[in-house]
Amino acid sequence: MRLFLAYLSTLFLLAGCGGSGNETPAPPAPIAAAWFYLSDDHDYFNIPAEWQKIAFDKVDVLYVGPAGIQEHKQFGLFESAQTGPLRHRFEWLVDRARHDNPDIKIVISQWWGNGQGIWGKPLSALHGEAELNTYVQSVADFIGYYQSYAGGRYALDGFDIDYEDNNVTADFPALAHKLKDTLQALSNEYGKPFRLTLSPAEGEYLNPESLSPFDYINMQSYAGGMDIPPEAFFQEGVPAGKILYGICPETNCDTHGEEEVLATYHHYGLAGVHLWRLNSDNHAYEGQVQQRIYSALHPPR
Repeated sequence: MRLFLAYLSTLFLLAGCGGSGNETPAPPAPIAAAWFYLSDDHDYFNIPAEWQKIAFDKVDVLYVGPAGIQEHKQFGLFESAQTGPLRHRFEWLVDRARHDNPDIKIVISQWWGNGQGIWGKPLSALHGEAELNTYVQSVADFIGYYQSYAGGRYALDGFDIDYEDNNVTADFPALAHKLKDTLQALSNEYGKPFRLTLSPAEGEYLNPESLSPFDYINMQSYAGGMDIPPEAFFQEGVPAGKILYGICPETNCDTHGEEEVLATYHHYGLAGVHLWRLNSDNHAYEGQVQQRIYSALHPPR
């Protein structure tokens, strides 16, 4: 009997130490994201003095723009004799952000608007599958270049589409799937995940099929998108854990307040909050809002 009891005790001890293998995994960490715009002025050799005052230690994911379509339908950062290379500001920013926060994830965004002579062109410049393929390959080349250039000092963690106006095209669903396949190939090549994100202010062409490639959706729930609820994405098959709610403390930007944004985040169990942006003329206040959002999403344990 003693041997039998000892045997049972050993079994229980092993079960307690080893676990059943069915433990509930820890939920993903909340995401406090923020945006940084590189082209308020167009002297790209110059780093604006106020940028030196911006901190990145309370940013989990940094979205950077504007990037766009350059010559030969290829994605990249603009350069001209008049402006200088936009990559100068981009590389400075990545270096500065990683100095403040080595764990920060940095995602580059395809911009919308009329950027000829400033940052490039939007997705409406692409016509037909051949040009889509050229563009997608150039995205892969751009990310691959920075993965190895300068020892990976300026490496990226993903690609975003600022989905509004002339970035809204009938080719978007096909482009989304091509980009996802390309980023997956890059992940396999470099052994790290590359996220594909969408930042929509419009809903045309958005459906379960076109949204399925995206890892995260950054709701532009400010300015013209204040009345769009998370349910608009739920009904298209996007789970709450892939959605970030937006806040915009930029000057003259219509936005929900911090309490309402955080209440929405908690109510729906969203992935996080993204802030437009860190470097407007209101940057001191924007930084304070980012710190409070970060602290609310990452409370002390």
